[in-house]
Amino acid sequence: MIKSRIKLPQIMLQCVAATILIYGGMAGSNAVAQPLPTNSGAINVKDYGAKGDGITDDTQAIQKAIQLVPRSNSKHVTIYFPKGTYSVSNSIKWLDGQGNWFPYLSFEGESRTQTIIKLKDYTSGYNDSNNPKAVIVTGSQNPKSDGSGNEAFRNSIYDLTVDTGVGNSGSVGIDYIANNKGAIRNVMIRGQGKYGLNFSRAWPGPNLIKNVSIDGFDYGIASLNHYQYGITFEHISLTNQKLAGITNKNNVLSIRGLTSINSVPVIQNTATSGFVTLLDGNFSGGSSAVSAVENTGRLYARNIITAGYQSAIKNKGVAIAGTTVSEFASTSFKSLFSSPQTSLNLPIADPPEFHEDVSQWVSVTAFGAKPDDNSDDTAAIQKAIDSGKSTIYFPTGVYNINSTILMRGNVRKIIGMESFIKPRAGYTMPSPAIRFEPGNYDSVIVERLNVKGLWEHNSPQTLVLRDCAYGNYQGIKGAGSLFGENVMIGKWQFSPGQKVWLRQLNTEFTNATRLVNNGAKLWILGIKTEDPYTVIETTGGGQTEVLGGLLYPGHGNQVPTTDVAIINNESQTSLVYVTAADGAGQDYTIHVRATRNGTTKTLTKSAVPGRGNGSIVLYRD
Repeated sequence: MIKSRIKLPQIMLQCVAATILIYGGMAGSNAVAQPLPTNSGAINVKDYGAKGDGITDDTQAIQKAIQLVPRSNSKHVTIYFPKGTYSVSNSIKWLDGQGNWFPYLSFEGESRTQTIIKLKDYTSGYNDSNNPKAVIVTGSQNPKSDGSGNEAFRNSIYDLTVDTGVGNSGSVGIDYIANNKGAIRNVMIRGQGKYGLNFSRAWPGPNLIKNVSIDGFDYGIASLNHYQYGITFEHISLTNQKLAGITNKNNVLSIRGLTSINSVPVIQNTATSGFVTLLDGNFSGGSSAVSAVENTGRLYARNIITAGYQSAIKNKGVAIAGTTVSEFASTSFKSLFSSPQTSLNLPIADPPEFHEDVSQWVSVTAFGAKPDDNSDDTAAIQKAIDSGKSTIYFPTGVYNINSTILMRGNVRKIIGMESFIKPRAGYTMPSPAIRFEPGNYDSVIVERLNVKGLWEHNSPQTLVLRDCAYGNYQGIKGAGSLFGENVMIGKWQFSPGQKVWLRQLNTEFTNATRLVNNGAKLWILGIKTEDPYTVIETTGGGQTEVLGGLLYPGHGNQVPTTDVAIINNESQTSLVYVTAADGAGQDYTIHVRATRNGTTKTLTKSAVPGRGNGSIVLYRD
């Protein structure tokens, strides 16, 4: 049923349109053309024979670089592509040295405009759209024969273009699986073929797709077969698709800042298990014969502007009148108390950025840190931080500490290169492992760093955690704003007055409440959890807004009937999520427990729509 379909006043529409156009134009805007330091630990494909001259077939050289360098959970490998055009004539597969599919790999280009992986025109094997074949194929450990699986950990692609060439009607730009933490960021996919970006092998997500443009193909993005684990999209541009911009069958898609110039439908959500959350869409060029969004499953949409289409939304075969949408829900919001039947609509912000020339970066190894030797690197890391430099990087490896690392002074950016910070063998991790203290700038950004301990935010500075994993986060009273994107951190605690924006949050590794919001404003785009326990508790007058995601409480096991997914204690929440359950008894019995003015009520599984053995929850109090 329609929850709300309010046509915005014209002046508001113009403001929203301008905002969305800015978002769409941001795709790739923070991709600064820059080589990596020679001692970063990245593997340069040119060292393995790749030419990047647009003529030489670089397929085997790229494959050699992937397979000859051992990798593991603690030894992530980044394959670096200096600027150039790398011609290929076969799929680039993410295999290990024995020819088996294996994850823990990243591709990184010098920039998305200057690094191009291009399929040769009229390549054999790429001309059958009924048997599509990809240029890049990521993989899982413990896979099926096609590389699929649910252990495709930390697979990422950054800062490059994939071009499928001419005469390759059966081509796919990227066939992507990544689980728990993985991203495609600052990437262009262009050309002819079946799919630009394909998520149809088991098991796609959770992962983040951000600042990505797709031009051409029958479908820009396809997710066809699987009901978990959820994919988060932000700042996506789609142009010149033949059949649809995005086609989704059963998965959970959380989308913000989608722009499309197409005559065909922008989104087709084709099955009852499919769940799409869509924010801030600007869709132009449409045909009057179709609607911009065609929904057969479940849909929550907000701030959508279209031009040329019959309507913004067709829901279960019925075109909803109007080409703009303020807020629409195909499933009614539930409330335990008298509450507006809309989302909280908390203000949304994008994280700050900081870039400086690589010549100004400093490595922790320059001060004596030695990865992978189980020695104490604390003093060396601290010297690098206190050196006065703004950008500190960790060449790939494992660094061991015996005392807390203090982030302070001139530090503005930490680049981890997927390195780990761990205690020495036989020692315990200091707590906190990292403390962010007041520094000289407004924000600190940490990228691709895995910390097996507590991240303590004890500074009024804004903190950005991007592509980071492990440990727990604690915001001390007075802590500044927090941005997290593509993060896999167990327990989170937010303090009064904090503003928090989390995108593609995977929270595991804790047998307790995952997120405790004590008086903060918490906004989440795309959440995924495994195992039972409470996911979010909001107290102290806090506000929590969840926009899309999948909770997987059973994970193949029975869930205690006393477990509660969401707790609201004299605060405010709005929730848009689904659950996955492999069998009866593997879902939450109680989705929400809310207390207002001393009265406590519960929202149970029986009161919300089903999704197989799981649930569909839209809630506001």
